[in-house]
Amino acid sequence: MRTFRGALGALLGLWVVGLIGFSSAAPRPEGSHAFRTFSSRDGLAHDIVRDVLEDDKGALWFATMGGVTRYEPWACRYTSFPDDFPAARRRVMALARGPGGAIWAATQGGGIGRFVEGRWRWFGRAEGLPAGLEVTAILVDRHRRVWATPTGGGMLLYQAGRWRRHGRAEGLGRGELGRCIQLRRGSSAIVCASYRPQRLYRYAGGRWSVIAVEDVVHRLFYVHDLIEAPDGKLWLATKGAGVIVGTPTSRPTSRPAPRYSWRFPSKLRIADARVGTLYQARDGTIWIATAAGVSAFDGKTTRSFSRADGLGSSHVFAITEARDGAIWLATLGGGVSRYGPTRWRREGPASGLPSETISGGLLLEPSGTLWAGTDQGLSRRGKGEARWTVLPGPTPAADYITDLARGRDGTLWVATRGGLRRRRGGQWSTLATRHPRGPMHGALTGLAVADDGTLWIATTRGISRLAGGRWSAWGPADGLPGRRVNAVLVDRRGHVWAATDNGAARLVGRRWRALGDSTATASRTNRIYRLAEDDRGRIWASGLEGVDIYAGGASATLPPSAWLPAGIYSRFMLRTASSLWFAVRGLGVRRLSHGRWTAYTSEAGLATDMVRDVLEREDGGLLFATLGGGISHYRPDRQAPQTHVGTPGNPPPTEVVHGEALMIPFGGQDVLKDTPTAQLQYSWRVDGGGWSRFSRATRARLARVTLGRHRFEVRAMDRDLNIDPTPALHRFDVVRPWYREPWLWALAALALLALAYAALRIVLAVRRERRAIAEEQRSIEQRKRFVRLASHELRKPLTRMAHRAEMLAMPEMREESDLVDRYAEALVADSKHLARLVENLLDQAKLEQGLELDRQPHDLRALVAKLTRDLGEGEAGPRVELPEGSVWVRVDPLYVQLALRNLLDNAQKYGGPRDEMEITLESGDREVRVTVRDRGPGVPAEERERIFEPFARGKTSPEHGGFGLGLPFARDIARTHGGDLVLKSLPEGEPGACFLLTLPNA
Repeated sequence: MRTFRGALGALLGLWVVGLIGFSSAAPRPEGSHAFRTFSSRDGLAHDIVRDVLEDDKGALWFATMGGVTRYEPWACRYTSFPDDFPAARRRVMALARGPGGAIWAATQGGGIGRFVEGRWRWFGRAEGLPAGLEVTAILVDRHRRVWATPTGGGMLLYQAGRWRRHGRAEGLGRGELGRCIQLRRGSSAIVCASYRPQRLYRYAGGRWSVIAVEDVVHRLFYVHDLIEAPDGKLWLATKGAGVIVGTPTSRPTSRPAPRYSWRFPSKLRIADARVGTLYQARDGTIWIATAAGVSAFDGKTTRSFSRADGLGSSHVFAITEARDGAIWLATLGGGVSRYGPTRWRREGPASGLPSETISGGLLLEPSGTLWAGTDQGLSRRGKGEARWTVLPGPTPAADYITDLARGRDGTLWVATRGGLRRRRGGQWSTLATRHPRGPMHGALTGLAVADDGTLWIATTRGISRLAGGRWSAWGPADGLPGRRVNAVLVDRRGHVWAATDNGAARLVGRRWRALGDSTATASRTNRIYRLAEDDRGRIWASGLEGVDIYAGGASATLPPSAWLPAGIYSRFMLRTASSLWFAVRGLGVRRLSHGRWTAYTSEAGLATDMVRDVLEREDGGLLFATLGGGISHYRPDRQAPQTHVGTPGNPPPTEVVHGEALMIPFGGQDVLKDTPTAQLQYSWRVDGGGWSRFSRATRARLARVTLGRHRFEVRAMDRDLNIDPTPALHRFDVVRPWYREPWLWALAALALLALAYAALRIVLAVRRERRAIAEEQRSIEQRKRFVRLASHELRKPLTRMAHRAEMLAMPEMREESDLVDRYAEALVADSKHLARLVENLLDQAKLEQGLELDRQPHDLRALVAKLTRDLGEGEAGPRVELPEGSVWVRVDPLYVQLALRNLLDNAQKYGGPRDEMEITLESGDREVRVTVRDRGPGVPAEERERIFEPFARGKTSPEHGGFGLGLPFARDIARTHGGDLVLKSLPEGEPGACFLLTLPNA
């Protein structure tokens, strides 16, 4: 519905323009045409376009080297068919429109396809087409027959579901054919161009015949394309001879073929003799595509265009005309170009204006009469009139108009260099008072009429006022900041404002009050050119270096920007019904409406970039009074542009890592590019927030976006401030970096724990291995030491026993009874000592194999008492402290007795006199303690643990024999029973050693 209203508004605009006189029989304003190029950046499959056509619905179809693209101008929608055009079918050479809305496509190497009912169907061997067929042209005639031109020569005809080849049997030659047409006058014959020199082929009555082309240039050429004009003439596009026209000299139905008289068009001037294609528009214009550009021939003059004029490429393959009269051109590498009328029209001297310099601006009366003040007179055009009427002034100076104004009573005021003119009741008069402070005291620069009819006049020497037939004047002596006044304004409250060369001022009572920073001397940077009041009652003052805004006693400055560059402000700023307009010298005009900027320049269609005035009509049409270009009429677009996220080949990202900036590309297109794509502006927002300012940036940089899914919306705005009502939407996700994912941290922690655990196990294993190695080394050293010690300990008693046995065996020893007895006792002692050593070795072997205990309840007091009695036989025994009653323990008495004996033997061996030994038995709640104390040299601190190792011997008494197995054996016995054997620490200074044996209670 909105599109319909926009189209209806555009039609009404055209109707109003017609009423004013733009389409009458009189000379019309000069129209404006321009090229608009559509390429792969907009949505085409490829920039090499071989053919273009318009279907029944108004959609454009393009045959490209990347497949077929359909373009729907009303929606700015491009559709390609990548699945239907693989690599073998991608090079599309020609298109044709068939019945029922079917689209036929001929490819180079991929055969022929037909698009109908939303899908493509391809023809192959089953329908009579060979594989890998290359087709350069295709035609659907009025009888619904399909003709295709293969590269190998001949012609293919599709009829009744089958393809059939026409060749020499049907009258065709061997050469390849070019494009074909169906004649319109008197015959439905098919005529085809031929790559054989000077020859055409004509199909009629089931046979092909030859139409000879005269050698009009006396050099080799061939025909590539042809068209039939409404008068029956054939226009040939040749490679080598340019354009040749054939006039029929016989009836079209002549047999075997009609004859033509060939010649060159006398008034046609083209840039190159290599002509690729021809097309005749509905207005009769012949479009000719050459290798150097395209030319349009209207029968009298030729206009040529190339890439420098906006054509996508100077090499054009095909031309067609759309239903709106626009010409579409398929080019080599430049996409497809549209040449059509723009929304601009221009009026100048051809329309009756005396000059193209509209120095005094424009004024539109309620009756529809339009006034234009030029530098050569005042002009008027009434409603419905086609031409302007010039109203000369009384003097040449009065013909230079500087401003126009109209009062509520219909009085027209005209400021000229020759004075002030007034038109009232259809009568003109000139006001030239001699009052020294009247309006003629200085040149008139501007006019303003108050609601009560008071006329305010800005001059080069101050301000004058005409009220009720009386004149008043003000100058610097009355508070004006500058002598020269460039403009005067009466606001809606009746306040009068002045723009001077030294700032702006407002009339308060009878004196002027300067606004802003005015200096004592007029300054170029303080110069104010124009004043305007916006719909909020604010006063805008346009100067050379900026724009000041006054409201409620306060002021603000509009800073320079890309829209209003500093230092080049022109001499006017005004307000129309909906906008503020700024003329920028050499850059056209800038429009500010509802906080949005847009621009109109000569590049867009404005006659010149020097603008004096802007007039906005009730229908929205704009009239620009220019200096040197006459009046430019502009019919604004009513359709909004389309917006899309991403560009061809550059899709928007759908996922971004948190903490990284996200760049989202976007773009848009106006309907038929009324506003060039580069001039569109865009505004975007995220997650429904505030919209950004409109700008021409085509990328949005998003930083610091939170985690989660987000919505990005962007909308386009065209030159006429139409905003896309359906913003393009893109959704994207912000995810954690891989190094911030919780599961990754957990996995990393587990990995670190596993590594730490593995490292710990390795360290522990190494330590165990080292300890094992050390233990093994100690064991080896102990065994070596044991071997040395055992050999030494066993050798001594064996040696003594052998010596004494030899002595006893001597005959003379029989007589020495005392000596024999002594030797016998020594042998017995040595044998006992030897037996004890062997017992120690056997005990150590048992320990290494593991003790097998036979636990039984025993009285430990009785065991200790028996051992101490045995130890004290024959001499003073140790001091023994035993409890009164029995001390029962559950032990193996054999091994406990061995442990106690080893302790006592160790004390006896190293502890000094036996009577200084102390043996104490104590019974506790959980354990029984046996303490053995001696008064010997004691055990050094560094040997306190080593003495419990097997084969370790104390260093304090190396003269004592033994294997160093007693204490280790005693400790192992105690620990096997659940107790322990330790060396207790004695107070410092006390001699000896104290061993504590603990056993659990029974």
